Amino acid sequence: MYHCRSCGFDLHPCCAKLPMVLDDGDVKLYLYRKVSASCHRCGRKGRSWSYRSTCKKYNLHQVEEHKRADVADSLYYEAYCRIKDPVYGCVGIITVLHEEIYHLQCQLAKVQAEIDLLKAQPPVQADQLGQVLIDFLANQNGVYSSSQSSFDPPFY
Repeated sequence: MYHCRSCGFDLHPCCAKLPMVLDDGDVKLYLYRKVSASCHRCGRKGRSWSYRSTCKKYNLHQVEEHKRADVADSLYYEAYCRIKDPVYGCVGIITVLHEEIYHLQCQLAKVQAEIDLLKAQPPVQADQLGQVLIDFLANQNGVYSSSQSSFDPPFY
């Protein structure tokens, strides 16, 4: 720990090695001491070393070196989403993804119910297989009828 007796300033060796600027080419974040704003990455409020953009809209707690590239990419993507959709930003994309997950879960539940229904039915005998296939085709497209030959395709 580095300590100044006259002003009472303390500095941990890890903090002393932090870069003054995080720069990915598009966004620059500068290191500040005792920033009281919430971190955009973790959401917590702290009064420690933090990175802050020049417009003071983005704040970021100090990050371990191996995570800095991911954090910079995340901030860049959030800013990109805000430019593309000024109203919703990333939240709009998250909402679309939640809706897609919901629809996929519904499809999965439907397929699982069909599988359970098929497992509950008794096995089909070889002499019944033709009629089961005809019934299946009739339910799929509503066009096929048992009066047609199995070799005649249905006409639309």
